[in-house]
Amino acid sequence: MVRRHPVTLSLLAAIAIVWVVEGGLTVGGGTISIQTAVNLGAQYTPLVVAGQPWRLFTAMFIHWSWLHILLNGWSLYIVGTVVEPVYGSWRTLGIYLLGGLLGGVATLALMPPNVVSAGASGAIFALLGAVLVVAIAARRRIGPSLLWWAVGIVGINLLFDLYNPQIAIWDHLGGFVGGILATLVFGLPGRRWTWPNALAGVLLIALGAGLWLIA
Repeated sequence: MVRRHPVTLSLLAAIAIVWVVEGGLTVGGGTISIQTAVNLGAQYTPLVVAGQPWRLFTAMFIHWSWLHILLNGWSLYIVGTVVEPVYGSWRTLGIYLLGGLLGGVATLALMPPNVVSAGASGAIFALLGAVLVVAIAARRRIGPSLLWWAVGIVGINLLFDLYNPQIAIWDHLGGFVGGILATLVFGLPGRRWTWPNALAGVLLIALGAGLWLIA
């Protein structure tokens, strides 16, 4: 298990360690305070644009409640153990982080500036984007089941987002698109890296830069 999924398990461990540092073991059925989250690196637009862009990264490891961290942890485990054996550990980590960062930039640009956001869900959606890419690329070999699984999971989550205004839907959408583009940048296992991979990299950079400029 550890040998096949070192990145997935390491990310889960990092999220759990941060939860302990947050004081999450003592919150019971409640949530951590907004100030605690901000102090530890949650994403808050005025601070990000004032010279703390690293919050786009640290926010991916901070969670609000037991329900939040358990749902994200379970989702990361399920999707990560699908993606990592296919793409390998370093590609999986790159997709996770690049997609999560684009989700953070999308939130920065398209959500109200007073919103404090945190959580791994944007990066998890990036891994779902990776699943979608490989499901389409290998559909003749593995059949349509993986494709429909990925589409179904993404669709259900986005519908839930639309009916729950407390969830940062732009983080999910940005992470999903970022995951697709990052997957294409790294290339599919066993296939040569060609100009479409380079084009995906240009699109990823252009999208991130464009969102950052309008933030």
